[in-house]
Amino acid sequence: MYASPLGPFRKALTVLLLCAAVAPAYAQSLGDRLDSALGLQPRDASGQEILEPDQAFEFSADVESPGVITARWEIQDGYYLYRDKFGFSLSGGDARIDSAAIRFPQGKLKHDESFGDVEIYTGEVALEVPVIQGAGTQHTTLTVRYQGCKDESVCYPPIRKQVALVLPAHDASAPRAGAPG
Repeated sequence: MYASPLGPFRKALTVLLLCAAVAPAYAQSLGDRLDSALGLQPRDASGQEILEPDQAFEFSADVESPGVITARWEIQDGYYLYRDKFGFSLSGGDARIDSAAIRFPQGKLKHDESFGDVEIYTGEVALEVPVIQGAGTQHTTLTVRYQGCKDESVCYPPIRKQVALVLPAHDASAPRAGAPG
């Protein structure tokens, strides 16, 4: 049987190449874990902290009147949400969102490298989301989708949140709050 003089060298080279390929991923993972364990936030290129999405865009939703869900965001300074990236749906029961009747407040115009000229929200934004439902009380889950960025830094992937809500009974023939009557 022939033994190659490169046999031990080939094995060592294979192990070395495997370690070199795996090391960057392991180092990044280890670095993220250390930052998390020490309570350190990631930073952008200018050294500023990058908040977690739930901190940058604090979301809440309530049923404040029959037929209307109010969705609110507290947007931290230096962050913004895209107006055209909002989406709403309901699951459970027979209620549904009247998407065409959602009232969006006037936002600010911004030129975005990825999306061109867009309308954004900063500070606080509240959206009245009309609901079409039968006359009885309904338990439902609101699913909200939105997307935002940190100024001159990072953009978050689309965010999806769910909130369990109880839609109160109301007269389905009566005009909805905010609807022309």
